[in-house]
Formats: sequence, C-alpha cells, structure tokens
Amino acid sequence: MSTSLRIYYLYMGSWTNSDAESVKNIQSIIDEHTLFKKCQSFNYTTAVKDEFDTLTGLARTVEQETVLADSMQIAADVAAVAAIWSFGFGMAAFAALEVDETIARAVASKHSKELNKKLKTADDDISKNISTDVASYVTLYKANNTIIANNASKGMDQRECRSVLFQFMAEIERRGDEITVATFQKDANSASVLYNSTELDQVYAALDGLNLSEKKSDADIKKFMDTLKGVTIANKSALSTIRNLSYGIMFYKLNLATTKIKTLAEEAELPVEEVDANAFEVMDATGKFVAGIAIVMSVWDIVNSILDIVDVVAQSNKMCTALEGTIQKSYLDYFKGIQDSSNAYNAAIAKAAIAKK
Repeated sequence: MSTSLRIYYLYMGSWTNSDAESVKNIQSIIDEHTLFKKCQSFNYTTAVKDEFDTLTGLARTVEQETVLADSMQIAADVAAVAAIWSFGFGMAAFAALEVDETIARAVASKHSKELNKKLKTADDDISKNISTDVASYVTLYKANNTIIANNASKGMDQRECRSVLFQFMAEIERRGDEITVATFQKDANSASVLYNSTELDQVYAALDGLNLSEKKSDADIKKFMDTLKGVTIANKSALSTIRNLSYGIMFYKLNLATTKIKTLAEEAELPVEEVDANAFEVMDATGKFVAGIAIVMSVWDIVNSILDIVDVVAQSNKMCTALEGTIQKSYLDYFKGIQDSSNAYNAAIAKAAIAKK
C-alpha cells in the first residue's frame, strides 16, 4: 500500500531541474491547471453530437464502399480512430504514420481521406465549439502529455502521472499558497529529499502494516495515526502533505470511512484542519479528475480491438459502431468529467481558503 505514496514522491522528485526548459515546462503545467479551474460551466452535448453526426456519416459512407469493394485497404482508416482521442500520448503519432502511408499509396477512397482528415481534428473541433477556455485547456492538455511522460519513471502511465500532479498542486493551493514556478519547485525539491528519508520509511511501513491488518480495527488505525504523529519534519508544509496523502490512501485505497479517519486522527492529536471535511472534498475532486483520464485511456483499448479484426468489412462495421456508440459516449463523459472535477476542485479550494481565515 506504500506504493501509492512512493510513486507520489518519486514522480514529484523528478521535477527539480531549474534550467530554462524545465522552468518553461513547469509553467506550462501551471497554465493548464489554471485553465482547468475555468472549466466550470459549459454546454458540451451539442458540440459532441454535431461532430459525431458528421463523423458517423463519413464512416458509414466508407463502410458502404468497403462492402462494395472488399479488397479495399481500410486498416489505416481504422487506425485513424486513434487520432480522434489524441489526449493519450502516442496515439496521434501512430495514426498519422498509418494514415499518411495509406493515402500516399492511393488505396484510400476519397471519402476515406475525408474521414481521416476529420478524425484528426475532431477533439479540437469539438472543444472550439464549446468555448474558448475549454479549447485552450484541451490544446494545452495534449501539448503537456509529452512533458508529463518524460518525467515519468519506468512503468508509470499517464493516469498515475496526472493524478500525482493534480494532488501536488491541490496541496499547494489548499494550504493557501499560489501555484507559481517557485512554489512548484520548492515543493518538488522537498519531495525529492523526502523520497528516501527515514521519516517516510516509517510511514511506508505503517501503511503496509495497516493494509495487511485483516480487520483494520480502530486499534490498527490508531497505531498508524501514532506513527504519523511521531514523524518529525521541520518543513510544516511537507509534513502536512505526508499526512494528507496518507489520509487519502486510507480513504480511497483502504476504503476507510472519513468519519473514522477524522475521529482517530483527532484522538491522536493530529491537526484538525488536516482531516476536516474540506480535505476529503479535495480528494474527491482528485478522484473525479482521474476518472476522466481513465475514460481517455479506455478509448485506446477500443481502437486496439478494432485493429485486431482481420476481415475489412467487419472491421469497417466495427469502426462505425464504435464511433456511434462507445467513443461518442466517451467524449460526452470526458467533457462532463472536466466540468464536474473543475467544480468540485474550485469548491474545495474555496472552502479551504475560508477555513483558514
């Protein structure tokens, strides 16, 4: 269970470089976060449905052409479905390679080329038809994927990386600080120092012990709280972050009730403000944001399942069905997720600010 905490400090410890490029990358992450907070109210349904009406119309035409000429190569057209969801890094590059190669060989029909072109711009077209803020957020989100991936350790996927970054910036804002390059780097440096520290080793061991306890009784939880209380770090913000992350793991990973966590933390004489309702609202906002990333990543599985179909007619039919059904729904769910998580995050941070007054 300590893995979640280790990943947090390992990943954020990779953001400590202070050269010009690193500073630029951090500012880009901050800018994306600022745009995310603006995405609280927008109408996405019409924009998504209008775009998919166009896409499915083109796709059905391609399907009919494929049935008439079953020797037509459409694998690249299906690969272009990957480009429709270019939020996930790596997909667009793969799709572009396949599509360009096919078009160059002149085996794609006129309508097939039109579909490819439309698929490549679908996410941008939808976001532009929603609002300027959403369009800017989507553009920067995609641009930052490479930056985020480059800082990842082997085995970390986009969901883990973005979850950690979201939690990291929430911790800065929740304590009342502005997210700037300076505060970002300061906390990243702290994470790097703490990653292999004796203090965190104690928490790692205590979390694993709590996870392995069969009943997770009040006595087990109290033992863990006593460990948290015993951790001594001069940097109060860093200490608060360790505790908040631990509470989040207890809530989301160990399924412990917030009331129980709060009660036993207070009994251990840990700071009340770290386990108030607002702390869990921040965690809930984080959960909503990560759920949106899961939707993004699931679309890649859909694309792969289509690419595995050998018969071109069946493959073309599957593409149309996915566009009309699962992928369109994924878009609707994703934009709803942006809105829901942005609202939850802003509300939680606002309450934290009020509580500090």
